[in-house]
Amino acid sequence: MTVAHKSTCDVLIIGAGPAGAYLAYLLAAKGYSVAAIDKEAFPRYKVCGGGLCARSVKLLPFDIAPVVVDKTTAAFVSLRNRHLCLKKLDDPIIHMVKREDFDAFLIEKAVSKGIRFLDQTRLETITSSKYGVEVQTSSGSFKAQVVVGADGVHSKTALLTGLGPARNLLPAIEAEAFMTRPDLLEDYHGCVHFDLAIPPQGYGWIFPKAEHLSIGVFSTLQKEKGLKRAFSEYLEIKGLKESIRLQRLKGHMIPAGLKTRKRIASSNSLLVGDAAGFADPITGEGIYQALSQAELAAAAIGNFLQGSPDGLKTYERMVMKKFRKEHIYAWLLGAFFYRLPALSHPLLRRHSELVTDLHIDIITGKRSYKDLFKIALLLKRP
Repeated sequence: MTVAHKSTCDVLIIGAGPAGAYLAYLLAAKGYSVAAIDKEAFPRYKVCGGGLCARSVKLLPFDIAPVVVDKTTAAFVSLRNRHLCLKKLDDPIIHMVKREDFDAFLIEKAVSKGIRFLDQTRLETITSSKYGVEVQTSSGSFKAQVVVGADGVHSKTALLTGLGPARNLLPAIEAEAFMTRPDLLEDYHGCVHFDLAIPPQGYGWIFPKAEHLSIGVFSTLQKEKGLKRAFSEYLEIKGLKESIRLQRLKGHMIPAGLKTRKRIASSNSLLVGDAAGFADPITGEGIYQALSQAELAAAAIGNFLQGSPDGLKTYERMVMKKFRKEHIYAWLLGAFFYRLPALSHPLLRRHSELVTDLHIDIITGKRSYKDLFKIALLLKRP
């Protein structure tokens, strides 16, 4: 797709992951002129487990069935390779997608509403103009009233607009694992694995896909040095090392810095998704936060474009109100469970069914971390 050297729109979105693509869809549905760019060629591979929690699916106003490759209705939970529980439910806990397909699906939904999308287009500069902002890209320049940074954890938009980088970056490693015997894959369909304390201050996961498994480990230590070793040990613990072929073994950073983040909006710009840096500090999950922020951003940008001078700062206040306290409760719980194993591990073993039930309630949208925090103090079923 080509673009004129100079183009004008109401909103220019940098990055077409879930936050940027969904925001583009919402704004275009309201009738605004929207352009979105991404530096990669779409569809593109994205390092991510590809698990959409039930609460994320509930947010979307359209059916995602075309890109769902598995629905997990069971969760296997272990602690240091000791089985804790296996929970089975009637409804899906997590919908599994391949991120290249899911992101392309979202941006196609936005294009169907009339946005202009340019992939393989890099952000170069952002400057203020009479119209709002002028953005120079590798495909030409754009004039917009609002620019949105949805360009990930190392957001160039955040740096160029003075909003600063995401904080508290937590490491993860993930790979796509193909079974040497296809029949072995059947044992994993419909069930997600969470193996706690692998690495010691994190967890390992297995997410089933149609033709392979997504396997990874996540640490809450910012300077975790043994993640590759932990990944290898995890494969041995799960008995998978001799029965899989690994592809795309890659590391990435997950931003979970809401408690240290002060600014996500300026007079004509704002940040969403990993650029804002509000991933879950316990699980590292960020798609729900990204989609929720897109909804808040769409409302604030709409108010701004309708003449409210405080519209974008309203977004900042709405996000902080919705996520900050919840993020702090999650951070406190995570610090207890991950960093005080002498206290937390016996509690997990004694109350594994309860803790698993409560966390499933969180990822399905029935409870909050505040609820879990209060119940953890009481150590009894509500």
